[in-house]
Amino acid sequence: MHLEEINEEQFDTIYPLFEDNFPKEERKSYQGLKDLHKRSDYHVLADGNKMMAAYYEADDFIMVAHLSIRKDLQSHGYGSKILAYLQEKIGKMIVVEVEHPVDALTKRRVAFYKRNGFYFNDQYDYQLPPMEEGYPFVPLVLMTTKQPLDDEMYDRMVKIMYEQMYEYNGEKQ
Repeated sequence: MHLEEINEEQFDTIYPLFEDNFPKEERKSYQGLKDLHKRSDYHVLADGNKMMAAYYEADDFIMVAHLSIRKDLQSHGYGSKILAYLQEKIGKMIVVEVEHPVDALTKRRVAFYKRNGFYFNDQYDYQLPPMEEGYPFVPLVLMTTKQPLDDEMYDRMVKIMYEQMYEYNGEKQ
């Protein structure tokens, strides 16, 4: 595995990883994702078109918006290696958004993050803001490394995620 930060010109190489692994309600449009590369707080690390992690960086945490492994390479430990790399390279709390564990796939995803040291913060009613005009809020759960969230951390983190990372200033659901 050889992760390198990619730029806007290299975006088309990894776009299929977004499209294949995330429903449209949980990602921005093609142009919206491509435009994120102009931001200084947004980073995408990739190993060619095999795997990638896209994350936003705040002062004291990073929010991994997309962790994606090409389907034929899944279940070989690459996701765990990427998370370990991020933890070692950046050293801040890592936050991910996951679906509520209601079926085999979502239960497997939550178990993956728990195996990698994440806390499941389902005591909060977190909603992913609409990624595009007309898209719905998506009920998700925040998972964090280092420690579970308390009320103060949760409120501060969601405010940063909504306003700075997602640039959403509308009403919360």
